[in-house]
Amino acid sequence: MMKNKTIHYFQQEPHEGCGSMQAWAEKREYQMVATNFFKGNTCQKPLDADLLIILGGSMNIYDEKKHPWLKAEKESIRGAIERGVRVVGICLGAQLVADALGAWVRKNEFTEIGWHPVKLSDEAINKPVFRDIPAEFLCMHWHEDTFDIPEGAMRIGVSKACKNQGFLWKQQVLALQFHLEFTPEMVNGMLQAGPELEKADYVQTAPEIHCVSRQQYRACNDYLDQILDRFMEL
Repeated sequence: MMKNKTIHYFQQEPHEGCGSMQAWAEKREYQMVATNFFKGNTCQKPLDADLLIILGGSMNIYDEKKHPWLKAEKESIRGAIERGVRVVGICLGAQLVADALGAWVRKNEFTEIGWHPVKLSDEAINKPVFRDIPAEFLCMHWHEDTFDIPEGAMRIGVSKACKNQGFLWKQQVLALQFHLEFTPEMVNGMLQAGPELEKADYVQTAPEIHCVSRQQYRACNDYLDQILDRFMEL
């Protein structure tokens, strides 16, 4: 009997779920399994999945006293990588993956929230994972931390506010600091859940964020579909 394809995802907060990745997974007949830390769930050990996705959240990776489950989450991520599970980390998830691979995670010089362009690195442009993705594209950001590129990994891209916008490690681990999975409904939820945004160099206000069309969201979702498809083929 053929084994069901499984995606296990780690969700940190109720308003920051899989977004467009849910539809991507359903179309490709993946079974979705969640660990919802905001509900008090604990990590499954050992994690058995074709793909582990670590989602974003408003906390920082070093907030273990406030969020004690972060310690177990980090251990699960390291264990999954050691067992050869494919891993995708987004925003906080990317920072957790970088930490698991021994890279330094810290405050970025700038907080980056809103729609800002990302420019792919020369190395990323020439990788099959990013084939047909524009060399520069507009996408959502929502972070104040950044990470170093882990040893042996390839930098994916850069923005004006953040020089490390992601990495690909050994064709097994994909980290994206930016958000391609967001839907308008998710962003509305995040704006309602957090404090009012104050305008800064790389921080947009809620009205500015709302000015972006649904077509732009769909373009980002389509880019992510292509990236995930090719990542799973590596």
